[in-house]
Amino acid sequence: MTKKEMLEKLDEMGGYKYYSQSGAFALIDRLLRGADENDGDIDALTPQLLERVIELWVDCYTDADLLDALKRLDFDPVSGFQFAERYERSDIETAERWEEMKEDCLMYDEENDIIIMSW
Repeated sequence: MTKKEMLEKLDEMGGYKYYSQSGAFALIDRLLRGADENDGDIDALTPQLLERVIELWVDCYTDADLLDALKRLDFDPVSGFQFAERYERSDIETAERWEEMKEDCLMYDEENDIIIMSW
């Protein structure tokens, strides 16, 4: 994804009440807007995966835990995403194995058929 696409997705998400009222989302939004447009981690994202990453940060962390985790990542909410264990549907030989992986994955991009097993 390009930085422009990321900014468009952030704008879209910010339009939803759930995110617009979230301090965690506001922080993640601000940090991502300041990211370098040549960041390989941003390149590794799709709009759906970006949304899943943000959901992970917003839904799974208390404010204190979020700040601690971001501090360890040098305040980069997508740090290391380019090295995530990632599979596309074409990488997997059988539909049965693909379905199994979808059940056990960390994130799934339905639009692009991409699974993130770990990050």
